Amino acid sequence: MGMLLALGNTARYLEDSKAQEIDGRNLMASAKPYSTGYTGFAFVPYPNRDSTPFSTKYATPEASTVVRGTLRYDSFPEFIRVLVGIDFLS
Repeated sequence: MGMLLALGNTARYLEDSKAQEIDGRNLMASAKPYSTGYTGFAFVPYPNRDSTPFSTKYATPEASTVVRGTLRYDSFPEFIRVLVGIDFLS
């Protein structure tokens, strides 16, 4: 259950050198398809927690986009959005 509850956490990351933030209730809506080029391997990535310190931690100051995230199988975000919509994860 802990993994499901973590889906309600706000995500922070850097995109084009600008801090971005996604509220936990909108996290799954931000997930976009990611193509591996292989049939049957359809994933959706989404950011998790605070990725903003990682540029410093890994000594990559030249990185303009830094996102620590998770890959899930396609349709996972839709399933989670239903659970959020019925307040199952509250």
